[in-house]
Amino acid sequence: MKILLDATGWHSNESGMSRYIISMIDTLPKLFPENDYTVIVNPNFDQKDTLPDNTDIYPHRVPHIGLKREIAYFRLKKDIDRRFDIYHCLTEKWPTAMKSGVCTIHDLRQTRKNVFRGAGWLKSAYFNHMIRRAARTADQIIAVSGNTKQELLSLVGESFEDKISVVHHGIPSRSVAATSWDELSRKHAIQKPYFLVVGEVRRHKNLEGVVKAFSLFRSRHDANEAGLVIVGRIVENDLYAAIKNTGIENIVFTDYISSEDLSACYDHSQAVVMVSIVEGFGFPVIEAMARGIPVICSDSTSLVEIAGGAALTVDPRDHNGIADRMQSVLSDNELRSKLVAAGLSNVNRFSWESAANKTMNVYRKVRGDQSEGLGHHPHI
Repeated sequence: MKILLDATGWHSNESGMSRYIISMIDTLPKLFPENDYTVIVNPNFDQKDTLPDNTDIYPHRVPHIGLKREIAYFRLKKDIDRRFDIYHCLTEKWPTAMKSGVCTIHDLRQTRKNVFRGAGWLKSAYFNHMIRRAARTADQIIAVSGNTKQELLSLVGESFEDKISVVHHGIPSRSVAATSWDELSRKHAIQKPYFLVVGEVRRHKNLEGVVKAFSLFRSRHDANEAGLVIVGRIVENDLYAAIKNTGIENIVFTDYISSEDLSACYDHSQAVVMVSIVEGFGFPVIEAMARGIPVICSDSTSLVEIAGGAALTVDPRDHNGIADRMQSVLSDNELRSKLVAAGLSNVNRFSWESAANKTMNVYRKVRGDQSEGLGHHPHI
């Protein structure tokens, strides 16, 4: 097969979506070298050296979102249809021009009207359009979790269930050497003990809730030495400022850090706290478990699915409950040991090899569907 992978959402290695894109581009050619792979990248892409040797870059670069992206695909559609057997859009930014292929849906948070500020309803409407159109015109949809699949069906209708496959992400590689504790502490002013939050500074990550819970934890349990380290790109500056202005001590924002520093942050933490209100998958849950670190996560969204019973779960809006679980992890060594053992077992469910195999099965299904003809789907 000649496969075209739309990697225009790859901007850096720091987001879960970028890591998914990188991992699929790396793993598919290794497991299935009999196919030809070509990658579409965005105009600012500067990481050509990181692509596998047996992949080509499509000669036309395409923006990852917006009107210029739509126009580009209208111009390129005939060439894509002529040259490739499979078009796979690795994010939910499905081009209006495309009438066939595979689309990966990571989450649906951007379809919600309160996600964007100001005239953000236009962005929400655009994401709604892209996702609904993907459901209607793509041959197959990949959802990164069962929760994402159910949210998608709630949006587009149960009649699309047969064309949606759940393909979990893989576990990140342990090949990256961790920064030493002395260097990490010096670079980021981190002191032990601390709880770790990994994720971009955005509202749906519920960072305000984590901070409120952390404040309760410190006041109740005489835990003035405990810290909260928040690792991730600061996207919503007003949210960052609001948290800083609370005056709560021992909270460290690192912004984006290297993979080596992130590995060290995991290794030296008391627990990872991920109590998102909306989440498509939840890389930090399995990253922490793979490194033998306990996890506190939401009892909803995809996180409870990914945690697989190996985490302390809690209602993400229950600040008292989050604070209580922080104290339990910090003080109960038997509980910590059980969580660590359960987490190490849970991560065996996830691998990029499994994700690539399931993705290839989706491609083969598309090829079979194309030969047999696709049924008509209702308008959504």
